[in-house]
Amino acid sequence: HGSLYGDSVATEPATLKIDQHIELLQENFIPGVEQLKFTMLVYDGPGTMVRGPGFVCRSRVCIHSLSACSDLNVLVPPQFHQMDDTGAFSVSLSGVPCPLDTNVVAVQASLVSCEDLVLLLPPIKCAPCAEGQARAEDLSNKVWFCVVCSNNQYIIDPNNASFRCQNCPQGAICDGKSLRGRVYGSEWVQNNNSGQYILVACPHGYEMTRYEGADLSFAYMNQECSKCSSNEYILYSSISKYRCQKCPIGASCDGKFLTGLVAGSVWIPDTETGQYVLTSCPQRYAISPPAGLNLQFSYVNQECVLCKSGSYCVGGSEPSILCPQNAFSMPGANSSASCVQTIFVQLTVVVPVKK
Repeated sequence: HGSLYGDSVATEPATLKIDQHIELLQENFIPGVEQLKFTMLVYDGPGTMVRGPGFVCRSRVCIHSLSACSDLNVLVPPQFHQMDDTGAFSVSLSGVPCPLDTNVVAVQASLVSCEDLVLLLPPIKCAPCAEGQARAEDLSNKVWFCVVCSNNQYIIDPNNASFRCQNCPQGAICDGKSLRGRVYGSEWVQNNNSGQYILVACPHGYEMTRYEGADLSFAYMNQECSKCSSNEYILYSSISKYRCQKCPIGASCDGKFLTGLVAGSVWIPDTETGQYVLTSCPQRYAISPPAGLNLQFSYVNQECVLCKSGSYCVGGSEPSILCPQNAFSMPGANSSASCVQTIFVQLTVVVPVKK
């Protein structure tokens, strides 16, 4: 079984060694993500490197123990490697998990043609999952490994096996590691039970979406902050039941707040509906539509209207009051004193029309 090596002749294989001139011996790896790599060389008894096209290496990754690797304690199926033209075995092992109980693996290499010739590498430690990775456990096989999250996902704690890579809600931006809100000032908090981020507040002027359907079930993927239009307002952006509301005709809105068009008008928030209710107008004005007229109430049509001629308005929530019979007032009257006695004169005017 001798093989030529330069000007020397090597006899049959006697020793397997790691070629540390190429790379340092690997001390740890991230299970399931990083490869286990080493380069192995074959030497004969006198120490001459053996090289030949027919040599095949079998590699095994096993649970680290005092006993040698066997097909009974392998973590992945044995793999086979062909010797390259330089006389080396370049071994790269992918998808290797880690035992749950030891967090250490053993790597063993042997020649297929010489089963007694075995190389056992020093124990290799399992490193924890890194940012952007999620720990997964296979309890039936008693192993764990790391899964790389995609670019549109995030992970709260890479080494908490109860957490998984989470898809990014539509109101956030994710990079495979972390999450941030698309809207500056939106607040997202961790739910340590589900491993997900929950939207809890939006900046004022935005409505918060977290629920859907008639039963208002939580909709994780639909979470977002939506900006109110310039002719709307919103009571509280940190409470998901409140929505952007159309501006009443008696007010002005800027997408955030509501301001009455008439100075001194009072608008009170209705926390049940998330809308403002006009409760009081200053003197000379009355609330429209007035209460007690059997009209369907409309938030959008609320306004303070100037008192009409022939009536006066004392303000507050009081409706306009008609002047007594044979009395008259100018528009915007604020008391009964504004109603003056009036003598109505019927005047007939005849205008000649020429043909």
